[in-house]
Amino acid sequence: MFREALTAVLFMGVFIFFLYTGVFENDPRYVRLSNAFFLPGIILFFISIVVVTNASNVFMSVTFTFKKIFSRRYRDQRSTYFDYVQARRQKKKRRYIGVPSLLISLALLVVAGIFAYMNHMQ
Repeated sequence: MFREALTAVLFMGVFIFFLYTGVFENDPRYVRLSNAFFLPGIILFFISIVVVTNASNVFMSVTFTFKKIFSRRYRDQRSTYFDYVQARRQKKKRRYIGVPSLLISLALLVVAGIFAYMNHMQ
């Protein structure tokens, strides 16, 4: 879990640096910092909400439907959606990256809010 969180922090750091130096280069300093922290923070926040709430299971039904329609191997089998879900859950190993990602994204959003407030106070 620690390795995944560290990887997420490093990736977000590189993304923030790229945004700060390249994309938002014409903005004032605090606006640039606020935008550079907000964009990766909000993207990571929504992805981690999907992971934490286990909403990715919604996409499992879409995957099953497309496999049933377009794949010969699944079309010829008489498996049900329940069987497909059970097989997927047995193959899937549990990874707990949602909560650390959510905490990292909230920290990025708080930092973005602090820089936005500092810009407002100037």
